Amino acid sequence: MLVILVAQVAVAPISSAGIIPPSTPEPAQGDVNLIFSAPGTPARYGANQIVRVDIGNINFIKGCLPGPTGAAYPDYIQPSADLYIVDAGRTITNTTPLIDIAGQETTVFGITGGAFFDAKLALTGPDGKAGSGTYDVVVDECQNGMFDTGQDTIIRDAFRVDVDNVVPGFSTEAAEWHALKDNARARGGDVTQSSRSPP
Repeated sequence: MLVILVAQVAVAPISSAGIIPPSTPEPAQGDVNLIFSAPGTPARYGANQIVRVDIGNINFIKGCLPGPTGAAYPDYIQPSADLYIVDAGRTITNTTPLIDIAGQETTVFGITGGAFFDAKLALTGPDGKAGSGTYDVVVDECQNGMFDTGQDTIIRDAFRVDVDNVVPGFSTEAAEWHALKDNARARGGDVTQSSRSPP
C-alpha cells in the first residue's frame, strides 16, 4: 500500500538576477511529495528498519539565502535538497536552524520534474537513532541548514516508529546503510561537497 503525503507551498512573485544571492528566498513553484516504503498514514516502522522514501519530488530553486554556516546551494542542472527528520510538532519558523535526529541530513538529487527515488533517511531503534514516536520531515531546498518560509517544506506527521514492533533479524541492507551513514558523518562535509554544484 502506497501512502502519498503532499505539502502545499505558498508561491509569491519575486525578481532575482540569479547571479548575486537575493535578499529574500526564491519561492518554491510546486508541491513536495513523499511516498514512504512502509504502509499506513502516517507510515509505520518497527524495530531496526530503514525509514525510506521510495519516491518523492523536490523543487528547482535558483535563488538561495546563505544559512548559519554561510553556505547555500542553488540548483543549476538538476535540483537537490536536504531532508531532515525532526520531532513531530516542533515549532519551525523562518530561519530556524535544522538538526536531523540521526545527526546527519539526507541529500537527494532530483531528475525530470524534481523526482527522486530510494532515499534512506534513518535506521529505527534500538540499533538506530529513530526511537519510538512520530516524526516530521523538513525539505531544505537550498541546503543552507535553516528553514526558509515559502521555499522549504515541512511534512507533518510524516512517519511513526514503534520499536516494540519487532522485525526479525537485522538485515544486511540496514547494517550496510548504517555503516555508510557513520562513515559519512565521520568524514564531515567531504562526502557531499564533491557532488554539489558550485555556489
